[in-house]
Amino acid sequence: WGAKIEDFNDGLNPHRGELQNWEIWEEPQDFWHGVDKIDSSIFQDREDKEICKHLDQCGGISATSSENGMVVFRLPKMEVGMVAICGCCGKEVANEMFLQNDFLEIQYNGAVLDKADW
Repeated sequence: WGAKIEDFNDGLNPHRGELQNWEIWEEPQDFWHGVDKIDSSIFQDREDKEICKHLDQCGGISATSSENGMVVFRLPKMEVGMVAICGCCGKEVANEMFLQNDFLEIQYNGAVLDKADW
């Protein structure tokens, strides 16, 4: 499994008891979204077609203001790896949503990450 949003009441959530009011949304996708046409034609009528389902889902999470509090993601155990945060849409999205956003703070294991190191 990948990253997931931590329940705001979970004992592992470092912001437990604080307001965490973010809105989660997903783009609806049909079963065969992201599956190539050849695999779709071969597997569409088979009982085991679930093995072809593309697990990627387009969606997002947003808050209307800094008063909505923090959001906490639980990550799987990794020996090495990379965490990517995506934003949409436009050529300057990284600056607008992340690098120049005074309301964004990213912590890892309790330490605030310096935006200059991203």
